[in-house]
Amino acid sequence: MKKRNDLKKHIKFFKNISEKQLLLINIIIGLVVFLIISLFNLSYSIIFAFIIIFIYLFLTNRKHLLIHIIVSLIIAIIWTIIAKDYYGYNKDFLIIFGINLYPLFAWTVGLFWIYILYAFFQSYLKEKTFIKKITLFSAIYIPLLIFGEYVAYHIFNIQDIQTALYSGLPLCNCLHAPLGMKLAYFLMGPLFFIICYLLNLEKRKNLLN
Repeated sequence: MKKRNDLKKHIKFFKNISEKQLLLINIIIGLVVFLIISLFNLSYSIIFAFIIIFIYLFLTNRKHLLIHIIVSLIIAIIWTIIAKDYYGYNKDFLIIFGINLYPLFAWTVGLFWIYILYAFFQSYLKEKTFIKKITLFSAIYIPLLIFGEYVAYHIFNIQDIQTALYSGLPLCNCLHAPLGMKLAYFLMGPLFFIICYLLNLEKRKNLLN
């Protein structure tokens, strides 16, 4: 009975936190998940990180955001199937049906997480037109994409052996891939945003609560 009451208190706390506190928690959760899959050379760390995301959505009473994860997951599945021959890492990540779960997971959670960050900042837009929204989303997505690629490659030593011979991005020397693959990386975020926009997901329920 005591454990059940403690759980209710934790859930109530998450429901009553402010938007700024929720933003901070979003950032921390994103970093923790990134660290889990980057620091531990274990295939099942990816599955564990997925579980953290779903527990987090439950505790913050935002189960309605599961539709966003589904959309990002579908995009990630399609992309990793198309580009599966370009993924082969120097670490032992789980592979199912020829699909490496590391990029599949990274895209699924990465797109979702960036969209949640965007949801906080878009509330400050005076005019919420489509152009301004997608511009704001891209302004958040592109730097975080490059930052994530840089940290994974240079700090956590996660390298795609299949594309290692291709040149990386200037200055940061990361994202070693063919030109078409680089373009796909930068377009994946805006594509995810457009799909969410067309599905009218923003207006179904506030993303921040």
